[in-house]
Amino acid sequence: MRFTAEVDRQARQKRLSSRCFGPRLTNLLQSVQQFAALGDVVVGGSQNLVACGVWAAVRMTLHICIGFSSYLEKLSLLFMAAGRQAPRHQALALVYPKSKELQNHLCEYFIVVTHICHRVQSFARKSTFGQLTTSLNDSDIKNFQSDLVLWSTSIKEEVDLLLNKHHENEAHLSAKARALAARWSASTAHRYDVEKKSKWLNSCSTYDFQTTWKQMQKIGSTSLLARSSEYRQWKELHSSTSILFSGKIGAGKSVTMANV
Repeated sequence: MRFTAEVDRQARQKRLSSRCFGPRLTNLLQSVQQFAALGDVVVGGSQNLVACGVWAAVRMTLHICIGFSSYLEKLSLLFMAAGRQAPRHQALALVYPKSKELQNHLCEYFIVVTHICHRVQSFARKSTFGQLTTSLNDSDIKNFQSDLVLWSTSIKEEVDLLLNKHHENEAHLSAKARALAARWSASTAHRYDVEKKSKWLNSCSTYDFQTTWKQMQKIGSTSLLARSSEYRQWKELHSSTSILFSGKIGAGKSVTMANV
């Protein structure tokens, strides 16, 4: 959320567009972050350098695109379409270490994302004349989209297959056998911890706040907070405090909160 807010802020400062690009980028960025976190599952706490490299490439590309309004518009639309198909399955952490095929599919998906970033960065290094004769055309967008859809579909099918096998295996184990396996098998113990943490987090809140946040950001943006002395004072406090926005219906409270 902080990164997408920064992209929107810089785009408004350069007067490229009054549109909020953050909601278009959120799903794909979450997918890249989740891919980076999978390295902790496989190698026990070490960073997934490949996935971290993808994250760095995406960040750099978006910062570059802030200087080119047409590219930022097309790239945000491409990332929005890719985000709808992005592999963001909550069960990836459970099945990722077990399947080389799934690992390969995920790598191929993010290779396509990296190719998109490389294409944009190559454009930025061209001369002014070269930039005038080069663009991210509809053919390129369709090719990238078709590749992303292909690999995301393969990922989903592999995850579903692995989950079905996982549930079948669990059904054949008795409660005593599962408890014994959890004590003596490090992999089973880790899987149990992941499931337990996931259930605990889900039980804390069932409200889908991200959908509402995206909808409010699409409505508009505001620079009121940056000029508000009360907001700056609240932000600088080190203690745990809350800030209250009050006003009539339609005054813009929700839009203001979505831009915090």
